Formats: sequence, C-alpha cells, structure tokens
Amino acid sequence: MTPKQRARAAILAQAWATRLFIWVFLVITLFPAVWVAAVSFRAGDAFYSDEIWPRVLTWKNYVLLLTKTNFPLWVYNTVKIAAILSVIQFFQTSTAAYAFSRMRFRGRVAGLMGLIIFQMFPATMVLASNYILLGRLHLLNTHAGYILISSGAGAYAIWLLKGYIDNIPVELDEAAAVDGATRWQIFTRIILPLSRPFVAVQVLFTVLGMFSEYMNASIFLKNAKLYTVAVGMQTFVGGDFQANKWPQFAAGAVLTSVPLVALWMFLQKHLIAGLTRGAVKG
Repeated sequence: MTPKQRARAAILAQAWATRLFIWVFLVITLFPAVWVAAVSFRAGDAFYSDEIWPRVLTWKNYVLLLTKTNFPLWVYNTVKIAAILSVIQFFQTSTAAYAFSRMRFRGRVAGLMGLIIFQMFPATMVLASNYILLGRLHLLNTHAGYILISSGAGAYAIWLLKGYIDNIPVELDEAAAVDGATRWQIFTRIILPLSRPFVAVQVLFTVLGMFSEYMNASIFLKNAKLYTVAVGMQTFVGGDFQANKWPQFAAGAVLTSVPLVALWMFLQKHLIAGLTRGAVKG
C-alpha cells in the first residue's frame, strides 16, 4: 500500500470512528426522551416496564392531562411570563450593552466587571432577600413579583450583546451622526436591526429558562392557578414519590418539549449567528 493510500485509509477510518461515536452519543442522549414518550402512551400508572415501547398505545394520559388538570393554565402562565420577561430583558440588555459598547463614561469598566462578579454568586444566596422584598411590596404569590425578581438575570446577555455590537462597524454610527441622527435613532434604526440574531438568542433562552425554572417559581408562587409548567407538573410526582401520575407527567413533558424543540429549530440559524459573532470580542 502506497503512502497516499495509507493516508486515505487513515482519514476514512477516522471519519467512520467519528460517525460511530456520534451515533452512540445520540443513542445515549435520546434514550431518556424515547422512554418518557413511551411512558406517555402507556396504560396504567407505572413508570417502569419490561418493554421500552408499549405494545398498545393509548391517548388516555394526554386526554386526562388536558381535561382533568390545570396543565393548559400552567402553559398559559408560563408563556405569558416568558413573553413579558423577554420584552423587559431585551430592553434592559440592549440599552445596557449599547452603552457599554459605544459610550465611554466613568465606571464603565467597573460596571462590566461587576456584572461578571454578580454572575459568580449562586441564585440561592438572594432567595431570602427576594422573599422579604416581595413581601414588603405585597407582591408575594403574584406573577408581577415573580417577573420582577426574574428580570434581573441578564448580566451574561449584556456581555454577549456587547460583544455582538462591538463587531458592528463604528463608521455606521458616525455616518448616521453626520446625517443628524441622535443616539436613540442610531440605536433603534441601526444597532437593533443588525442585532436581530441576538434577539432570537435571548428570546429562545428566556422561553427555555421559564419552562425549566423551578426554584424561584416554587417559592414565590403558592397558588395552584398561578403555577408555571415546572411547578405544576411537579405536583404529579411530588409527596412521597408515589408513581400515581407518572404517565401524565410524561405526557406533559412531551407536550411541553415539542413546541420548544420546534422553536429551537426555527431560530437555529439566528442562534448560531448570535452566539458565534458575539463571542469574537469582549
């Protein structure tokens, strides 16, 4: 075998080894999702079974979930909170990132460092203070209070968008300023339209975060009619860990994940652009 043939054989073997590793990794990753989907179509209340996929499929768990529980209300609450929070965080993030990227002012570097330092502290450190704050504001057990404490978690997004704006040529701002544009006009008519990929990133992360966030929602929302999806579905399998509603829990997990995966796929192109371009500069 010639050196060229040996090199080609080595490349081919490496390619097949990579494919094999990817397929094994996909099987390991997707197996829990397939198992949960199978449980959602299984009759009875058991989560564990000898067979991965049931022989007889039933829609009973989905019907019970949508008609006999507050699952639709929990989904509505989650979507409403995620929509409001997306608007609030986008306004906070975009204005702060634009100021840190384009303006030079006293305390700019200290502010950027402060954002990173605050992100290093675990969220559990502020639970007690947030609880006292919402109690004094009479916002405990309200969506308004939950949105208020959730709207302050945008430090990483500010850093990400700042790096994205750093890649937008400053000459565009200068040309607009020569034509008489104000700071606000430059921000809204030039920076924001060019930052649409990051908007997709932030909306996606906010929605995903609201559907999976449990700690704060379980502490600050005590009324069952105010629950988010994460807190509401926990009631199916809570208590002494009895498997009395595991199939309904699995059906809720499937119904929740399908639109999120669809949203991820729809925004995938913008997501990749927003993350890669924003990571070039700091």
